[in-house]
Amino acid sequence: MRGPLYPLENDTTGKLVVGETDEALAESWLHQFILATPGSRPMMPGWGAGLAEFAFDAPAQVTQALLASRIRKAEQYMPVSIDNVEF
Repeated sequence: MRGPLYPLENDTTGKLVVGETDEALAESWLHQFILATPGSRPMMPGWGAGLAEFAFDAPAQVTQALLASRIRKAEQYMPVSIDNVEF
């Protein structure tokens, strides 16, 4: 599968950088999902893990569990399987 990597970049010839492997695309999509705020996409209100909400929270077990569950939510929106979330 091929597709654009996020954030969008141009190569030296001015063309859009395209992911050549499934792993590169999955990493790019997951990065975008983790940084997105839930509700930022009107047609997909559940899209996003909202990492910014946790930026200044204390690293408590409850916070880590909540963030891990939000990251696992990515499986609903893209063809990835998340087995483990490590902090």
